[in-house]
Amino acid sequence: MAEVIKCRAAVCWAKNEIKIEEIEVAPPKKNEVRIKVVASGLCHSDISGMKGKFNDQFPIILGHEGSGIVESIGEGVANVKPGDHVLFVLCPQCDECRVCKKGKNNICFSKTFGRKDMSDGTTRFSCRGQEIHHFMRAATFSQYTVVSVDNCVKINENAPLEKVCLLACGVPTGYGAVINSAKVEEGSTCAIFGLGAIGLSAVMGCRDSKASRIVAIDINSDKFELAKEYGATDCINPKDLDTPIEKYLQKEFDGGFDYTFECIGLIETMTQAWESTFLGHGECIIIGVDAKEKMLSISPFATLFGKKIRGSAFGGYKSEDLPKLVEKYIKGELNFDEMITHNLTLNDIKKAIELLESGKSIRSCSSPRWEPQISVLCEPGQQYLPQFLSEDGRWTSELSVKVPGVSCLRDKMDLLDYCKKVYPGRDITNIVESSHYQKIGGWCRQGATNLGKCKGAQRWIKPFRCLEGPFQSDALLVPEGCLFDHIHNASRCWPFVRWNQTGAAACQERNMQMRSFAMLLPCGISLFSGVEFVCCPKHFKVVPPKVKKTDLPILPPESEILPSLDDSEDNFSDDLDEDEDLDDQDEMVADEPLETLEEEEDEDEYDSDEDTPTLDSEFPNDAIPINDYVNLQTTSQTPDKPISEIPISVNDGQSTSIPTPDPYFTHFDPRIEHQSYKVGLDEAQQRLEEAHREKVTRVMKDWSDLEERYQDMRLADPKSAQSFKQKMTARFQVTSVQALEEEGNAEKHQLAAMHQQRVLAHINQRKREAMTCYTQALTELPPNGHRVEKCLQKLLRALHKDRAHALAHYRHLLSSGGTGGLEAAAQERPRTLERLIDIDRAVNQSMTMLKRYPSLSKKLSQLMEDYIQALRSKDDTPGLLLSMTEEAESGILDKYRIEIERKVNEKERQRVAEKQRKEQRSQEREKIREEKMRLQAKNAEKAYRAQQMKEKDQQQDHQEQETKTEAAQQSSKEQTSEAAIDVKETTVEYTEESVYLTSPTSLPTVDDAAVQRAVEEVAAAVAHQETEPQLSHARAHDFGHGEASFSVRREIYGGREGRNVYFTLAFAGVALMAAVFVGVAVAKYRASRSPHAQGFVEVDQTVAVPVTPEERHVANMQINGYENPTYKYFTE
Repeated sequence: MAEVIKCRAAVCWAKNEIKIEEIEVAPPKKNEVRIKVVASGLCHSDISGMKGKFNDQFPIILGHEGSGIVESIGEGVANVKPGDHVLFVLCPQCDECRVCKKGKNNICFSKTFGRKDMSDGTTRFSCRGQEIHHFMRAATFSQYTVVSVDNCVKINENAPLEKVCLLACGVPTGYGAVINSAKVEEGSTCAIFGLGAIGLSAVMGCRDSKASRIVAIDINSDKFELAKEYGATDCINPKDLDTPIEKYLQKEFDGGFDYTFECIGLIETMTQAWESTFLGHGECIIIGVDAKEKMLSISPFATLFGKKIRGSAFGGYKSEDLPKLVEKYIKGELNFDEMITHNLTLNDIKKAIELLESGKSIRSCSSPRWEPQISVLCEPGQQYLPQFLSEDGRWTSELSVKVPGVSCLRDKMDLLDYCKKVYPGRDITNIVESSHYQKIGGWCRQGATNLGKCKGAQRWIKPFRCLEGPFQSDALLVPEGCLFDHIHNASRCWPFVRWNQTGAAACQERNMQMRSFAMLLPCGISLFSGVEFVCCPKHFKVVPPKVKKTDLPILPPESEILPSLDDSEDNFSDDLDEDEDLDDQDEMVADEPLETLEEEEDEDEYDSDEDTPTLDSEFPNDAIPINDYVNLQTTSQTPDKPISEIPISVNDGQSTSIPTPDPYFTHFDPRIEHQSYKVGLDEAQQRLEEAHREKVTRVMKDWSDLEERYQDMRLADPKSAQSFKQKMTARFQVTSVQALEEEGNAEKHQLAAMHQQRVLAHINQRKREAMTCYTQALTELPPNGHRVEKCLQKLLRALHKDRAHALAHYRHLLSSGGTGGLEAAAQERPRTLERLIDIDRAVNQSMTMLKRYPSLSKKLSQLMEDYIQALRSKDDTPGLLLSMTEEAESGILDKYRIEIERKVNEKERQRVAEKQRKEQRSQEREKIREEKMRLQAKNAEKAYRAQQMKEKDQQQDHQEQETKTEAAQQSSKEQTSEAAIDVKETTVEYTEESVYLTSPTSLPTVDDAAVQRAVEEVAAAVAHQETEPQLSHARAHDFGHGEASFSVRREIYGGREGRNVYFTLAFAGVALMAAVFVGVAVAKYRASRSPHAQGFVEVDQTVAVPVTPEERHVANMQINGYENPTYKYFTE
């Protein structure tokens, strides 16, 4: 049986008097449902109710536009059950009255506006014994409310309740007035008076009805931009006009509009809307509501021409239509997120009313609790700034906050850091993914300077919740018939998705389905060691089925983990002695740099086995089979799929799409945490580097493949290839090698941060356990001195380890990065100092507690003081200062800082000196190189000049030799011509007669063939020299007969090769000319000695024998080859 619930609510005690009170909410009666209100919008009707326009009874709880979750149900309720997500229904139907049976209207007189409280006329609210009334049978300005089963309807649980609460009033009222009541036709003209949530919804309805002109009218011009986004074609502010708005509209829009919609609720605007309607067939729809006593005056004459007026309540929608509207919202067919301009808490109800009345808000939604959240959008080729949820409930970006890297925030450390930056006034300690998606728009691109220009499309995003202060698990609602359970395994440190799968698998083993879940006990940044969940039957029934107990391991209570204080004295003493021995072997170690582990012998180790229970027997490694996990596809965004399309399916053994985290992040044993970190650091870095190399290789391979494709496309279609290249480049901007390098560095940073967080958690756990041991030992009757001594030593050791860790971490920051490390240490110094002071205070308090027992104090005080000094001697803390003051602690930190600054300055000095030496050596090498180059240039110039002179001399030699050769050739040619003429004269044939003379005696003969061959060889040699003749147009020499002649010049070849060829040819020519001269000389010699023995010639027998001496002499000369000169002589 349900019980009375106490909660907070906004109670309106009288007109304009509203106050947050603690109220009692009675259990639901027959056919009633008690609902936990998740979100509620503020409507103008609520303000009218606060002002008493509806004659409501006070005190009253306002609110009617809300959404929530069923907490309990009364007798006879069958259509909803606990845990269902519901919307409040403004206009329910009874299905029995005359109106409901007719079906032409959605107004039921028995269930709608006339009713204020429950169906029996009573109320379920009370405050300090006084009954509180229900507004519109809803009263959603309360954390819990009770309504009739007809006043709520079940909806898709994937819909965000903080958004779809507007479907309980504002959006259906305006949208349905156009779609259902007016039934606007395509091409119609429409005018909407008032641009609140109802008016903007009417604009959307006209847009979806394909109206040709949609005129939005409001006295607040700030709403025009949103109205245009929703489909308005024209926006008019009546204040900007000199004439009444109705006259202006009649003149400018051809007598008026086909449809006008009044969405304000004032008689004056109703009259303006009626006057602006076209006389012949226009229709005026009244949506707003004014006071009952006010009357609207119209002329009945206009109705004779077809002009109509009608009202519309809740857009004509019935209860059964609301789930359909929710589905349209999920699919993106109905978008109204921009109407919610403010998200406030219930405590801010007065602020919400002020914003709505001033026109600064379109819709303000209140929720039971606001919490800081951030969201990121990751799309290939695009870079968007993260967003955060402001305290007024709006998603926005902080342009002044620098985002690391070139891509969207993926690293958990970066997400946590961004939470701290955008919520500086809050103690953000961790992050966790939200359980639900939200539709978020207005994304700013990287480099944006104006938030007003951020108009990015809306995307379904799963935000990250920024957790404040100490971790507190979420409270889960357990419906009747469902089972609550939890899994906690300290050796498992898993992310949100992994625990989600684990809880779902546990429910599946019971043949049930997981309804909700929440994280337990963080063990890192967005990492947890447990999950709590609610399992419900797949086919939910009111009667809970019998459920077998889970086989998954459950963490034993703390009393089973801590050593029993009721053990014998000897066992307890032995345990503590063993712990002390282990402590003596420990070395406190701070956060080593990822690059090297230096000076480990100078640092202490935080971890020991002294206080850690044995976990292997409690939590076996194979306690949770991996193949039984549920594969929940969760991504940072689902831009094309609404929540309802995100599949949840059981893993059948196939590989999951979730990347496998590093083993160090998923396996945690506090006993060997530091040893695991030191031993596994190299392996972890190696794994990170291997994964990084694989990513880089994959990116480069993809780039090479796309580059080949681009080259092929460029040959066929250059324009398409260029477009492809641009898209390809944009895609690889996100997955560039540089981005992967940054991602690898972030993973290494996360490794160190995880170790730091685990160590701190383990130290805190040891302090709590030691304090528990100490307090219990002191309160024993009678006190056991030995037990108190051991427990106090245990506490002092734990506090000392905390102190040593703080100092070592501070020293690590100082020495981890030069000036950057000093800056980081300076920022960390106030927190470190505060931590040291807290530790000193805890030490003093523990000693003060001992002094309350004089007998124990007298025995143990000096021993404990000596023990404290012995501990502090390990970290170079002055032993004389038993009670450390803030000045002393500050002095220690300053001492460390001065030492590091001296080392940094010395390193900087050495670096500057080394840099100067390098620069000096570089300058010297540069001078030597310049001198060498100068000498080389000088030698080259000398060699060039010598070569030029040598070539010039060779050229002159060539020219002189060529001149001599040409002269010799010309002379040889002339002599050869004369010899050829002489030989030719011996072969002249006379046509008149042929004389045949026979030598009477044998005389020496000349070898004419040899002479002829010699002449031909000379001619061939001359022809060989004339292959590429260059004509000279100047006479070089005067030859025998004074006739013009031309000389042939050879091309002058430079170098040794040309000289060789020249001498060869010259020698061949000289030899040939010598042979010719010898041949000619021999021929002349023989001719002179035997002039008549020259062979034979044919003599014409018919010619008479010469009788004169001259003729005889001519005949002899012809025989000897001297025909031409003699012939010429005698003919002159």
